Amino acid sequence: VFIEAYGISEITWTIFSRWGEKIFEGQSADAYWDGTFRGKSMDPGVFIIHMRFSDLATGKPGEHISTVTLVR
Repeated sequence: VFIEAYGISEITWTIFSRWGEKIFEGQSADAYWDGTFRGKSMDPGVFIIHMRFSDLATGKPGEHISTVTLVR
């Protein structure tokens, strides 16, 4: 999983399991999650992505929550 983002100056994005456990945290749009946690491949499933960012034009903070489905 990687984030494709335009018009932002900063981004932090976190992936959580369906039980709310933090699986991954990226500090830039260049970061990516390879489907592993603690060195082991995760089982297929739905994960929650929570993004916090700053708008490049206004500097205002923003937030977005979405899901991603891991398929093997």
